Amino acid sequence: MPLIVFGSPKGGVGKTTVAANVAVALAQLGLRVLALDLDPQNALRLHFAIPLNDVSGFTAALLEETPTLPLLANIRQTRWGVGLLPFGQVDSTTALVIADALAAHPGRLTRPLQDILSDPSLFVIVDMPPGPSSALSAVLPFTDMLVCVLLADAISIAMIPSIEAGRAFGPGTEQRAEGGRLRYVLNQVDPHSRLSRATEEQVRPYLGPRLLGELPRDDVVAEAAAAQYPLPVFAPGSIAAAAIASIARNIAAACGQAPYS
Repeated sequence: MPLIVFGSPKGGVGKTTVAANVAVALAQLGLRVLALDLDPQNALRLHFAIPLNDVSGFTAALLEETPTLPLLANIRQTRWGVGLLPFGQVDSTTALVIADALAAHPGRLTRPLQDILSDPSLFVIVDMPPGPSSALSAVLPFTDMLVCVLLADAISIAMIPSIEAGRAFGPGTEQRAEGGRLRYVLNQVDPHSRLSRATEEQVRPYLGPRLLGELPRDDVVAEAAAAQYPLPVFAPGSIAAAAIASIARNIAAACGQAPYS
């Protein structure tokens, strides 16, 4: 039942990569996991060996005035124990139309999502587009944890006050911060960079337990993505995979879910 939403105030921070790998790491803990892509870039599927020419998804149904939106019928069962609901390939015009439809009719998404969340044993991981969006506004009331992915750089860290005030993601996120349901992942921490180390040293005590974990800059992350394999499977012995596993354990613990392995 836990709904874990991955977002970022800006693109290019590795949000989708983190979401996909955490989903697999949760499955490796013995939890049932569904990964839902609400980002029009449709990139979540690329971490689960979905062929490049397979561009189908579920979001076209959001344009129907009386949609049945059979989300469960569109789930792809991946070889790593994660169910996947791809966004689907759309052009920029259609993506805007879908966003407008969600803003006007959020129930087209939230009604079937509530049905999915009625399964108490299911972890739902959602990959959101960067910044505020109608998809995030629709899903936020049902969200147990909003995970904000940031780079270990000055620009990202300077956005934390804006994030916690609700300006970076839109109205409603400030309540998540107050309720302790806004958490962070610091991505691409480079131990060889003085700036990266200084950023990490400043952020860690400020965020405290709100920081789920830190991911090191590691070429194996990009290599796994290029191979369309999840990092915990592609390089299970890597430092980055260990960091992902730690983040997954922290999420499960915060949601009161004990892993089965």
